[in-house]
Amino acid sequence: MQSDIKFIADHYGLDTQLDKAIEENAELIVAIQKLKQARKSGTLAEIRKAEEAVVSELADVYITSTELKYLMEINHAVNTEIERKIERQLARIEEGE
Repeated sequence: MQSDIKFIADHYGLDTQLDKAIEENAELIVAIQKLKQARKSGTLAEIRKAEEAVVSELADVYITSTELKYLMEINHAVNTEIERKIERQLARIEEGE
């Protein structure tokens, strides 16, 4: 899978994949908003449909994020930042936030 993602990223290049990442993240936001609304007042079928949309958009965001990390050569930096943010949030939880 990773080699396929790299092939796709190399084919389109950074500028195109930056635009694609913007598009996919926007679609994820919309899907999450629809899921929140469905969970408030939707039928079970509407909730399931909204959940499926979130799954699909999360997959797209994962793929484009992976492409950007590869094209920008920032995988290590992103992993380090993820660890830092998790540690920070755990500290906040311990402090009672």
